[in-house]
Amino acid sequence: MIRLQEFSERPSRLSCLYAARNIEEALRWKQIFDSYNRNVLQIVKVTFDGNYFEGDGDLLPRLNGEPVSAKIQQAQAYWRGTTEHTLPEVLIDGRIEVAEIVREFGTL
Repeated sequence: MIRLQEFSERPSRLSCLYAARNIEEALRWKQIFDSYNRNVLQIVKVTFDGNYFEGDGDLLPRLNGEPVSAKIQQAQAYWRGTTEHTLPEVLIDGRIEVAEIVREFGTL
């Protein structure tokens, strides 16, 4: 809702590819996915011709019973973007191509 109302030029979290700026950040996300039993099969380098947004995943509203007003403030802070990221995530859209397979972790 906040992205549509205030930051509509930014890629949608529902229809984008989540990326990382470097291998260290990608491996950090892999650890998070592993902790939820979500298999990461590969880390790849991509090229793209669309939009991107660098956000702090730690600013995303949580499912912790906070009031809606607090969640709106968290969403606004996320979409404003900052240069400091506790949990960096990159959202990209447009035409995306795999340029290189950096690391493979196995199959399902």
